[in-house]
Amino acid sequence: MHTMTRLAAGTVAWVMLYASALAHDIECARPERLRATLMEHYGERVIATGRVSPEIQMELFASPAGTWTVLITSARGDVSCIAATGDAWSSDPSAILPWGDPV
Repeated sequence: MHTMTRLAAGTVAWVMLYASALAHDIECARPERLRATLMEHYGERVIATGRVSPEIQMELFASPAGTWTVLITSARGDVSCIAATGDAWSSDPSAILPWGDPV
C-alpha cells in the first residue's frame, strides 16, 4: 500500500476511534495520566506493545490480579484512549475459559 494511502487510512482510523470514544464515554486523556492510573490504581504494567497503523500504537497492560487494559495512543503521543478492559488475564494459552463461564 502506498505510504500516503496508509497514512490517510491511519489518520481516518484514529479520528473515527477518537470520535467513537467521545460518543461512548470511553476515557481518553494524556498518555502519562492513563498509564499512571493503570499502574497506581489497578497494579497493571505494560506486557506488550504494537503498532496498529502508522498513526496508532497499542499497549496491553495486565496485573497479577488478572485485570487487563488495552490502551491506544496517537503517533504524536498527545492522547491515549482505553480501547478495552477485562479480567481473568492469563499468559498461559491453555488457560482459555469456555464461553459463558463466570469469571
